Amino acid sequence: MGNQQFGHKFYIRMGYVLIAFILAGFIPFIKMRFDHGGTMNPALMAHGISYLGWYILFILQASLIAKKNISLHMKLGKASLLLAAIMVITSILVMKDSFDRGSNGGTPFSPEHFIMLPFMDTLLFITGFSLAYINRKDALTHKHFMLLASILIMDPATARLAITLGFMPLGMLFHFGLLAAVIVYDKKTLGTIHKATKIGLALLVMRYTLFFTLGFSETWAKFVHMIF
Repeated sequence: MGNQQFGHKFYIRMGYVLIAFILAGFIPFIKMRFDHGGTMNPALMAHGISYLGWYILFILQASLIAKKNISLHMKLGKASLLLAAIMVITSILVMKDSFDRGSNGGTPFSPEHFIMLPFMDTLLFITGFSLAYINRKDALTHKHFMLLASILIMDPATARLAITLGFMPLGMLFHFGLLAAVIVYDKKTLGTIHKATKIGLALLVMRYTLFFTLGFSETWAKFVHMIF
């Protein structure tokens, strides 16, 4: 029972940690935007609200399991399909707007190269969410993939926090650090690394590897211009 309670608390606490990173990463940038007379279009607002809503829902869902309210958890799980769809649609709209404006997100990369980050984040979220849904009858695997889906898309927050702190590589360290917390949890509770965590780690490594290799290529640039 103690191990089970520790497990419930871990997911809830991780949800709060992720929200803390989001707030720490985005609040300075949002403040700077409005201080300089900037605005947020409806798609960007919907994007931000839906993504923050995802993390709030994650905490709520983990809390419901801790309280053994399985019925409400399952009902909200079905509703999360709509939220996930909104997240993906608004991501595409925000990506297109960003690329049309020639934005590089304040990074030293070209707009074509930079857009690879949100593009891969969207694909990774779809992958993580889909694997969680497919494994919904396996509680441990399901909640692992839900957490991993949430971690895999944290780069916009961790990268912005790193920029605020003045050292961009910190963003990647923060990102892998969040996944490392899951690995430590697995080793402590399972004695090994859960298969879902291994998949999440492989996806995160692939994300950064592709960004720092394929992202520089003319092939990727042509692909971006073709789709956007």
